[in-house]
Amino acid sequence: MEEKELQTFLALEHTHIRDDVRHDTNLLSDILSDDFVEIGKSGAIFNKADCLETGVSTIDVTITEFDARFLAQNLVQTFYHSADNVSQKNVRRTTIWRLEGETWRMLYHQGSIVL
Repeated sequence: MEEKELQTFLALEHTHIRDDVRHDTNLLSDILSDDFVEIGKSGAIFNKADCLETGVSTIDVTITEFDARFLAQNLVQTFYHSADNVSQKNVRRTTIWRLEGETWRMLYHQGSIVL
């Protein structure tokens, strides 16, 4: 993947962790695919409706070790490390982004705590 494409997906990852997006159901709905699934760092499974109904918690993280790869022309998987600036927990995260029309939307996300 070229650097410009990497930067596009890094920007998308930064978008979904912003407080204004996480606390606005319209903005959050726009970034999540209708068939979105997340396996949280706790192991709990969430879908788009869960996220919109209960909201998504605020996080203050720093993203490092970012990389991405095309799985198909309309699917990209990102990988990165996030360091929680409050709890000091480190999490490995991966997201699958799907191109829907002209918009990249989050299809799948998983976080695993680094021990």
